[in-house]
Amino acid sequence: MDTKEDIGLLVYDYNVAGRDYSGGISNADRSLIGHDEELIVTWNDEELKIKTEEDIPFKITFRIITEYTDPNYENNYPEGITVYLDPIEWTAHLGEEYEVRITGDSTNGYEAQYTDGA
Repeated sequence: MDTKEDIGLLVYDYNVAGRDYSGGISNADRSLIGHDEELIVTWNDEELKIKTEEDIPFKITFRIITEYTDPNYENNYPEGITVYLDPIEWTAHLGEEYEVRITGDSTNGYEAQYTDGA
């Protein structure tokens, strides 16, 4: 995170090798996610149902929930506090690290940028 303000939740919808998934990050104590926090998400081949060492198409769309609200399994949140970022995509490989930097603010908008590795 490299935003100008703290956020409530970070939700992401992603497609890996043609399969759709969804997830998100929030603080267990219901506090806001810091504007400069490093957030780490780890996926493994079993949960992504991938058994290949070849190129894996990866596409992700982030949603910033600007206020804290209780997370839900459907990842449905009020439109008034939900900001959709443009999707980003790259070719991934099992066992590799990738970095995405989220910048901006609620006034000027947010942007997610793939930075080609950690």
